[in-house]
Amino acid sequence: MKTSNIDPRLTAGTRIGRPWRLGASRGHGQTRRQGDMMSDLQFDVGGVRLARPFHVQRLGHAAFIVDDQQSCLHFYCDLLGLSLSDSIDFSEMLGCKTPGRDGNVYFLRVASDHHSVVIFPGWSMPPRRMEAGTEHISHLAWQVGTMQQVIEGGRWLTERHERVRPGTRDPAGSNYNSTVFDNNGLPNEIYYGMDQIGWSGISKPFALQSEPDIDLPPIGGAIDPDFPAMRAAIEAGADLRGGLHQRPWPDLHVVVDGVRLPRPFRVVANGPVGLFVEDVDATLRFYRDALGFRLTERITYRDHGCAFLRVATDHHVLALYPIALREALGLGKASICAYHGLRVQNYRQLRAAIGFLRDRGVEIRSIPQALTPGIDHAVLAIAPDGHAVLLHHHIDQIGWDGLARPQAARMVVDADPANWPEALDGQPDSLDGFMFQGPIG
Repeated sequence: MKTSNIDPRLTAGTRIGRPWRLGASRGHGQTRRQGDMMSDLQFDVGGVRLARPFHVQRLGHAAFIVDDQQSCLHFYCDLLGLSLSDSIDFSEMLGCKTPGRDGNVYFLRVASDHHSVVIFPGWSMPPRRMEAGTEHISHLAWQVGTMQQVIEGGRWLTERHERVRPGTRDPAGSNYNSTVFDNNGLPNEIYYGMDQIGWSGISKPFALQSEPDIDLPPIGGAIDPDFPAMRAAIEAGADLRGGLHQRPWPDLHVVVDGVRLPRPFRVVANGPVGLFVEDVDATLRFYRDALGFRLTERITYRDHGCAFLRVATDHHVLALYPIALREALGLGKASICAYHGLRVQNYRQLRAAIGFLRDRGVEIRSIPQALTPGIDHAVLAIAPDGHAVLLHHHIDQIGWDGLARPQAARMVVDADPANWPEALDGQPDSLDGFMFQGPIG
């Protein structure tokens, strides 16, 4: 693996007050690079001037199109431990309900967000213009900080002549969103206002959800908060038990870091996502210029260039791989999605998760460490629909200077998890970065 030279056209930008310097090398080809083009700071976003009227802060959820929702529910809920938040009869909404066929969309969550993974029934999906590989993934969703950013972001993306779907509010999760298609035809939502689910596990009952296809307010408009209407409905006798969808827990037979759980690990976070694309540079330009992602690092693997982009401090939230690597990695499903990442709480839990899943028939594959810079220990768990889940426990953090850890300072990890050590030596950032809020059980 070697770090490739960076095309200056993909990293040129200006920092407020002074230009970013792109040539200061550090370590094994690591350079000071900030991908966000800041030469035209014309939008006031919460009192900060930016190059676009919104700022993506994190990956919200990934939505997949599958043939068998029940086998996927077993994988994601019963084995990986995600909670079932909600379900909607999609086939009934579309007028194609068929006896004996599961037409439900299922919404699964990692933490308090209403959903982190969405499972759509492939047989009932309405026809849409689909480029190769996107027929297996419905969309990716990226959270922004305010409603105003969704409204103005949708208009800005439209004015850029991007391929945009009109903004709306989703009934399940209640988030407002605008959707833009990347150069590969993959829909990407920018959204605001995802419902949060607390200790009861109850989501907003169907009777209290908004109607589908509610339009976004116009520029300068505003929405009303949900609380007054929800309070009035509850006082009028609304039955909240209709919002309880969580599957029964298995026996609590494993002690995990002082808590009894059904499995020896806890998934605590979502991401990153990897995509197989025809043109890495063109896709990088879309996510950088349209959505504001920043380039952290580029590598060359087997003569194929790959790029890793971030939105906050994680080394990357999006990895771009040339489609030629799909066959080389033995990932047979013809999907644009290389993997969807799920983070467990710590290294010990990652090792335990591998054994737990293997014992229950889940295929576990190694992924070359070179293809996950910033993530040292990781494996791929193959879902029943063929999509890969990247299981990991830690990702490097990037500071204000935009510098990734030099290659020479990175841990060398054996490809076979059976050869991983029982425990790792502590590093300066071993337990830094993301912290799961709330109890793990």
